[in-house]
Amino acid sequence: MLRERGLRVFWLGTRGALETRLVRAAGIEFHAVPAGKLRRYASLRNVTDVGRTGAGVLASARILRREGACVLFAKGGFASVPPAAAAALLGIPVVTHESDSTAGLATSIISLVARRVLLSWPAAAAGLPLPARARLTGLPVRAALRAGDRRRGRELLGAGDGTRVMLVLGGSLGAVTLNRMVREAKADLIRDWMVVHQTGHHRGAQAVDEPRYRARTYFDDEFPDLLAAADLAVSRAGATAVAEFAATGTAAVLVPLPRTVSRGEQLANARLVAAAGAALVLQPGAQTASGLLRCARRLTDDRQRARMAAAVRSLDRPDATGAVVRHTLRAGRLGVTG
Repeated sequence: MLRERGLRVFWLGTRGALETRLVRAAGIEFHAVPAGKLRRYASLRNVTDVGRTGAGVLASARILRREGACVLFAKGGFASVPPAAAAALLGIPVVTHESDSTAGLATSIISLVARRVLLSWPAAAAGLPLPARARLTGLPVRAALRAGDRRRGRELLGAGDGTRVMLVLGGSLGAVTLNRMVREAKADLIRDWMVVHQTGHHRGAQAVDEPRYRARTYFDDEFPDLLAAADLAVSRAGATAVAEFAATGTAAVLVPLPRTVSRGEQLANARLVAAAGAALVLQPGAQTASGLLRCARRLTDDRQRARMAAAVRSLDRPDATGAVVRHTLRAGRLGVTG
C-alpha cells in the first residue's frame, strides 16, 4: 500500500538469513543494524546487550538521516527498539504496532516515544505506560490469504466434498509438541479427518502422501487454498495465526505456548478467542494426543464448527492494513488527514 502511493520504503532489521531473504524477496531495501535482546529476568547478557543496543541506535540514526526518513513504523520485538530510539532522537515520528493481546516489553518501551501505538486487541492497552496513545486497528493479514479458494485447495488434496480436512500448523520451524501429539494420535485422527500436517524443518522431516495423511515441512504459495479447504485448524495461538483464522472463518483448536517458554502472550490470545466461542483451547497440561483427540471428535459436529467459524470471523478486522497505513502516513504528515 505504501509503495502504491509512490512512497519509498526501506527496512531496518537484524542480520539473519530468513529475515534478509524475505524482505529482499518482497523488493524492499534492507539495512542490517545490531540489536541486543530485551529480557525481563536477570542475566549477565543484559549487560553485554546494552552495548549492542547502543550500537544499533547509532547505526540506525546514520541510516535514517542518510535516507531522509519521514516516519518510522516499528513492529514489536527487540530488533525494533534501536531504530525507534534513533528516530525519536532525530525528531522522526514513530508509530508502533502490537500484535498480541498483551503488550510486549519492546512495545512498552517504544510506546514512550511513539506518536501512536496500534493494537490488534483492545486488551493490550491495559499494559501500556501511556494508553491514551493507543488506537485499535487489528492485525494486517495478507490479501492472498483472503483470496484462498476452497475448491482449488480440495482438488490439490484430492479431498471430496464429504471429507473433513484438518490442517495442522507447526510454524515454519515446526512445533515439537504439536508434531508429537499428531504422530501419537494419527491412527485415530484419520478415521474422522484427512490430516494435512505442516511439520516444520527438523531432523527427519519428510514429505508424506497417504490417502488420509499428508505432511510437508512448509506450505508456501498453496497455503491460502489449503486454509480455505480446511474444516478445522490445529495451531499455536500466535497473533498471526489467530488473525488468519478470523480472516478466513476457520474453526480452530489452539495449543498455546506455556509460560515456561514465553511471556504468556499465547495463553492470553487463546483465552480471548475461546471466550468469544471461536476456538477450543488445549491448555499446557492437556497438550497430549488424548487431548487433541477429544477436541477432534467433538468438532466432527458440523453445526458446532459452523458456530465457531462464525464466531471467529466476527473477530476479523478486514481494514486492518488500511488503518495501519493511515495512522503511519498521518504521523509522518504524508498526505492523510482526519
